[in-house]
Amino acid sequence: MTIAELKQLQAVDDWVDFSAQVIELKETKVRTKKNRLMTKVRLKDETDEIGAWLYADLQQIILNQFITANGMLKEYQDTRYIDYATVKATQAAPQNAQQGVSQSAGQAKGKEKVDWDAIAQGKVRCNVLCAMRQGGQEPDYDEVLRDTQFIMTGETPVDHSGSERIADDISEQSIPDDDIPF
Repeated sequence: MTIAELKQLQAVDDWVDFSAQVIELKETKVRTKKNRLMTKVRLKDETDEIGAWLYADLQQIILNQFITANGMLKEYQDTRYIDYATVKATQAAPQNAQQGVSQSAGQAKGKEKVDWDAIAQGKVRCNVLCAMRQGGQEPDYDEVLRDTQFIMTGETPVDHSGSERIADDISEQSIPDDDIPF
């Protein structure tokens, strides 16, 4: 029976047979009396999606796996789901089906743009720091940042020695304690 057909059934609390693909794993609990794993999942077939609690005898449910199961159709706050579903058979998803599910899941959450430059910069910074430590140098973080900038851009960082001199001149001036407002 398809998921769309399951959702259209009039009676809940009836046992149904179904086949679907696991598209999301939510949580797993262990039922020690019967040595069973209970996994909360999101299932999808060619017609619709539904939430389910899957029970499997010491068998872990894997993302993108196709399952055949028997479970009880339930309803909570006008939302249908499957409970007490006993997994009868599993089958690995074809490679192209796995890619399709992961792409659709990413689109559903909203495309997050990856900043590859920041990732590369972090890796370079880490390598510069590791090289300093392996060479026996105590890391100077300003030097690490300058070296990282040079490696990433090929440009020598601007010398700020003029601004440093101005800061030194200001710090040498004495300020009476009476002028501090607090």
